[in-house]
Amino acid sequence: MRELIGQRIGDYEILSEIGRGAMGVVYKARQYSLDRPAAVKVLSPLFAADEGFIERFKREGMIMASITHTNIVSVYEAGSHLNLETGERLHYFAMEYVEGESVQSRLKRQGRITPDEAVAIAVHVAQGLECAWNKARLIHRDIKPSNIFLSSQGDVKLGDLGLARCAGDMQAGKSLTETGGMIGTAYYMSPEQARGERDIDFRSDIYSLGCTLYRMLCDRHVYEGAFASVVVQHLTEPPPNLRMQLPDCPVELAKLIEKMLAKHPSGRHQNYDELITELRRVHKLLTQPKAAPTLRPRVKRTQTPLTYGVVALAAAAITAGVFVWAPWKAEPEASERGALSVRPAPRAAELAPKEAVPAEATKPATPAVVPMAATPQANAAVAVVASPATPDVPRPAPPAEASAKPEAKAVVVTPATIALVKAGQPLLTSIGMELVPIAEGEFMLGSTREEREWAAGMTGGRPNPMSLQGEGEEPRKTVIRQPFWLGRTEVTVGQWKQFVVATKYVTEAEKDGPCWAPSDEHTWRRVEGASWKDPHFADPPKDNEPVCCVSWNDAVAFCAWLNEREKSKGKLPAGCKFRLPTEAEWEYACRAGKQTKFWWGDAQEEGEGRLNWSRTRREQPAITPVDYRGAQGRNGFGLADMLGNVWEWCLDDFDTKGAHEELWTGHDSLRVIRGGAFGGGPGLPRCAFRESRQAGESAANCGFRVCCGVAR
Repeated sequence: MRELIGQRIGDYEILSEIGRGAMGVVYKARQYSLDRPAAVKVLSPLFAADEGFIERFKREGMIMASITHTNIVSVYEAGSHLNLETGERLHYFAMEYVEGESVQSRLKRQGRITPDEAVAIAVHVAQGLECAWNKARLIHRDIKPSNIFLSSQGDVKLGDLGLARCAGDMQAGKSLTETGGMIGTAYYMSPEQARGERDIDFRSDIYSLGCTLYRMLCDRHVYEGAFASVVVQHLTEPPPNLRMQLPDCPVELAKLIEKMLAKHPSGRHQNYDELITELRRVHKLLTQPKAAPTLRPRVKRTQTPLTYGVVALAAAAITAGVFVWAPWKAEPEASERGALSVRPAPRAAELAPKEAVPAEATKPATPAVVPMAATPQANAAVAVVASPATPDVPRPAPPAEASAKPEAKAVVVTPATIALVKAGQPLLTSIGMELVPIAEGEFMLGSTREEREWAAGMTGGRPNPMSLQGEGEEPRKTVIRQPFWLGRTEVTVGQWKQFVVATKYVTEAEKDGPCWAPSDEHTWRRVEGASWKDPHFADPPKDNEPVCCVSWNDAVAFCAWLNEREKSKGKLPAGCKFRLPTEAEWEYACRAGKQTKFWWGDAQEEGEGRLNWSRTRREQPAITPVDYRGAQGRNGFGLADMLGNVWEWCLDDFDTKGAHEELWTGHDSLRVIRGGAFGGGPGLPRCAFRESRQAGESAANCGFRVCCGVAR
C-alpha cells in the first residue's frame, strides 16, 4: 500500500499513521465536510482483491454505522475511493476519533486496575455489547484491553469492530473475515472461537469480557504461554481462582468472573441484562463504605514498630505529577440501569509525548500472540494518546533494623505494572530466592498423646516436658484460608549478604552479643564475637548454607527490605508481602498433606538421608548446604530442609498452651521457632514440635525462611 499521508480519501484528509495490522493501516484524519477529527482504517490490498469480501464489508459497515451508543466507538461510514491518477481503489472505514487512552495503555502506565474501577469499565462495555446484539445481532469477537478506550471526557468506549459479525451470517457461513478457522486474540478467545465454531452468539463476547476483567484486576492473563498452549488451556483448563491472585477480593466478584469464564456458553449469563445487573451489584458491593477494622490489642513493644511513609509516598506521587482520581462509584440511580461515572483519561496535553493518536485498532499481522507491550502499534485498538513512562515515585527507604514486631496492616502496592505469579508456579525473587506455592486447605495442628510419649522416651534428642506440653492437648482442625508462597529453602548466606550490602545492616549478635554457638569444648554456650560471619564452626560459612546467628528481629528486617526491593522491581504479587510464615502456615507446609510425626511418615529410620539432624563436620555438629540431599530431602510440596539443619523463626509470639490457627501476638518477647536443627536427634525435628526464643536472641543453629502471603 502506497504512502497516503497528505492525500485525500473520500471526505477525509490523511494526517498521520497510527498503526498497522493484518487488515490494513489506521490513520489519523480530518473530515472536510464537518471539520472534525476522525480515524480511518484503509484495508489491505489482500482483502481489497476479494470481491465477496468487499461486498460483505460494505454491508456490515452500514450495519455498524447504524449502531449508536455512548459506549461504542461510532463508525461514520464504510466506503471506497478511486485515485484517478493511479487507478487504485481503496476501501476504508471512517470512525470516531477518541482522545484518551486504551485500557491496555492504562495497565501499562499504572499496573492493575482497582476492582471497583475494573467492574465499572466492564459495565460500560457490556452495555455497548448489549446494544450491538439487540439492534443488529452483532458479535464483536475481539474484546480485549486494547479495544476498550477511556476518553478524557470520562467515557468508556468499545472500538475495533473489524472482526465483528452478525449471528445469522455466521450460521450461514458468511462473514467479514470468514476463513473457517479461529478469529480473535488467543488470550481472550472463547472456547467456541478456539474450536472455529460457526454458530457462536453473544455469550462468546461475555467470555472474552471475563478474560478482560480478569486482566484488569490482576494485570495478567487468565492463561499464559505460547499461542497453541493458550488455546488448549481455553479449551481444557478450568479458569484460575481470582482469589489466588487477589486474596482480599470479595467472593461475589470471584464467582462472577468464574461464571463469565464457563467453558460452555450455557454456564455463562444467558442475556446481557443478567450480566449487567450482576456487574452492578458487585460494583455496589465494592464501593460501599467499609467499617473500620477492629484490631486486637497487642502487648506494647520496647521499640517502635516498622512503619512506612505512606503519606509521604502519596505526597511525592502528587508532586511527581501522578494523576489521582476518586474510585469510580455508582451515582444515585433513578433506575437499576443508571449510569456509572468514570475517571477520565489524561488529556493529550497532560502526557508526553503530546501527539494524540486516534481511536481505532489494528490486528496483529500474524496469528502468533506476543506480549502486548512488545507490539504497541499492532495491538493498540486506539492509539489515542501516547502514554508516558510510569513516574519515578520516591519510595520510603527500608528500615535500617527492625527489633519490634510490625503491626498488622495492608500492604502498600506501588502503582506500577506488577508481575503476578501464575498459580501453581514458583515465585522467583530478584535475589535468587525461589518460593513454592502452597494452596489453601485444612490439616490437624499439633500432635497426639502417643506421639508426645514416643518423643519423651527418645534418647539423644529428647524434648523437655514443657516443650512437649506446648504441642497442645490433642490435634485440632485448622484451616489455612489464604494461599501463600514459602521459600523452597532457608534464606542462604549469599542472599543475606545482598541484604547487608544494600542496607549496611548490623545484626543484634554483632552489636550486642553474645550468640549461642559451639564452644572450643564442643559444647554450646554464649560466645562473644560469634555471628553470621563466624558461627564458630570448624569451617567458615558458605554462600549456599543457611544463614544463622540471626534473631527474629533480624529476620523481620530482612523481610522488610525484600518487600521494598521486590516492589520497586514490580515483582511483588498484588495484595501480598514478604514476611515470616505464621506458625500454622509453617506446620501446614511442613506436613504437606500428611498427619505423621515427620513429613515422610512415622518411621524414624527413614529419616536417614533425608535431613541433617546429627551430621558432624570435623567432629562438631554443623550446618549443611541448603537442599543438600536433593529430591530425597524435599517433602510433598517440594520444600527442602523443613526438618533439621537449622531452627526456623515463625511470625507468632509463643503460647505455652499450643499453636494457634491465626497469628498469635499475646507475648511480649518470646517468639516461635520450628523444625529442629542439626545435632538434635529425631525427637526434636518433628512437624508438630515447637520451641521458643527471645526475639532478640541469636544462635548458630537458628535461621529462617521467607513466606509471601497476605499481610499479617
